[in-house]
Amino acid sequence: MRGYRVPKVSRTFDVVIVAARYVKSGKQLACGQAFVRRGPIWGDLRLLDRNDLIRRLEERQTVVTGRPAEIPGEFVVFNHVRLGRDNDTLALLAGEKQSTGDSLGLPLF
Repeated sequence: MRGYRVPKVSRTFDVVIVAARYVKSGKQLACGQAFVRRGPIWGDLRLLDRNDLIRRLEERQTVVTGRPAEIPGEFVVFNHVRLGRDNDTLALLAGEKQSTGDSLGLPLF
């Protein structure tokens, strides 16, 4: 939209996950559909596997769950994604809830 500026809050995170696919057991993320920020702009929708998301979190990138808003480059953010521990394995968790396995609370694709 002409003359509309994307809010600064949309520039404070690096990855926005919009949908998830889990392995057959349902406890681990297989991959997620996500938008990845490249400098000042957002790239197209990409598939990121579980290891790539864990690597990005370990590199201190800000990963959130959400959905695109009406304006390109703007997102409605649901929760921040963090790494948790499930026994001896890493778990991807969104929000403050504890869970066994990965739990992002996103629609499936």
